[in-house]
Amino acid sequence: IVSEEKDPLDKKAFQLIKEEFNVENQLPNIPIIKDDENLMKVPLSSVAVWVDPLDATKEFTENLLQYVMVMLCITIEKKPTIGILYAPFTDKLIWGWVGVDRSHIKRDENSLLETHKPNIDEIILSRSHAGDTHEILKKIYHDKQYRIIPAAGSG
Repeated sequence: IVSEEKDPLDKKAFQLIKEEFNVENQLPNIPIIKDDENLMKVPLSSVAVWVDPLDATKEFTENLLQYVMVMLCITIEKKPTIGILYAPFTDKLIWGWVGVDRSHIKRDENSLLETHKPNIDEIILSRSHAGDTHEILKKIYHDKQYRIIPAAGSG
């Protein structure tokens, strides 16, 4: 993405970044823009970048590092365009770029994608923002069994 529609791609800067960070080898599945023709040109005023540098803060303080994420979203004209989720302690990266590509997760590498049919109700509940939910669930379910799955952050 070029921040101003008049700015040409700075080939020297691109080459320096490419060589310095070894981008193509470090991130082989992420598309690399190599010339002006593939660029999305938008005015800087229409771009917003949202960063949550430490999603699941409470879990981080409790050393539950598997829940911690860095989240980034780029919007163009108020529409989410690029999203990146990175779990630094498990070194997992998931990303999507509307109309371009997304990360590819193989089913056998990620058990969350497997078909799951529980024999009791399962409720995903925030670890740090549950409030009165436990008491409410007890009233709703009475003696019926259910399982709470703790979740952290929004990532």
